[in-house]
Amino acid sequence: MLVIPLLTFFLLFSSACAIQQSVTVLSEGSYGKTPTEANAINSKAGMMGALVAIPFLLVGGFLFDLMGRFKTVALLFFIMGVSIISIPLVSPSVGAYYVCRTVMQCAVSPLLVNPFVNDYVVVK
Repeated sequence: MLVIPLLTFFLLFSSACAIQQSVTVLSEGSYGKTPTEANAINSKAGMMGALVAIPFLLVGGFLFDLMGRFKTVALLFFIMGVSIISIPLVSPSVGAYYVCRTVMQCAVSPLLVNPFVNDYVVVK
């Protein structure tokens, strides 16, 4: 029973950490941006990612129904991990950074509104 809350906590922790550290990666890493430029890039990436991730919630629900809970969660965790790891690897391309952040947000969004809680609620 503790697996689902622990996975959700890990997901929130890892995605929040990746988003917070992205300004540091942009300004101190091989991207070579000033802190002001890094903040602007990070804000634009978050906005672009949110615009794509909102419709992806419907796709995530479809994937939960089509593939099942376990396979969907495993796939989305894998995609999120690959996109987070790719951020420093694609430097100094800001366009590739936007793609990685958008993919990460698309993988996170269905997991945050997962149907697991509904599965464990017992109606009497």
